[in-house]
Amino acid sequence: MTTLSTEASESGVVLLTEDGSSYLKRTASGNANQRIPNLWRFLISRIQKDHADFPFLSFKHLRKTAASLVREFGDGEIAAVFLCHGQAVRSDDLADVYTNRPFGKVYATLRKIEEFLKPMFDETPEDPFPAKRKKGGPNITPAQKRKITQMGRAGFKRKKIAEEVGVTTQTVYRHLKGQK
Repeated sequence: MTTLSTEASESGVVLLTEDGSSYLKRTASGNANQRIPNLWRFLISRIQKDHADFPFLSFKHLRKTAASLVREFGDGEIAAVFLCHGQAVRSDDLADVYTNRPFGKVYATLRKIEEFLKPMFDETPEDPFPAKRKKGGPNITPAQKRKITQMGRAGFKRKKIAEEVGVTTQTVYRHLKGQK
């Protein structure tokens, strides 16, 4: 979970990890921080457990998709500002010297994209970013949880549910116990 802190914004760093360090902080050996790309890979692998045909796209594709949406809902100039690529207006070398980039237009476009994506996020059954995280990682996927719940409500025995879902009977018991 990331936090926004006053100290961070004063130093120029906006997003911090739970321990207060920057996502941009280099490793002890001087390498680029890989925390965000690693979390992205982990997320994709979790999705692929439920949907084997889900394609793996590297983290850079998330940025490319975001820029494509910005261009679709805005225009090329807004996409260039969003990506912070060189000159926002290629035909005018002095535009950035004498004017501010139109970040207000970027924010307005992002609000349109937010409205466009809202139905997808409204379908999320649980809080994807809880304030307090549980220790230890989940050992079953959301699809497995749904199937255990459905079969439990339908009256199937724990052993049958465990065989069908591919987990232990203890996992089924623990999940169904949490449902009551």
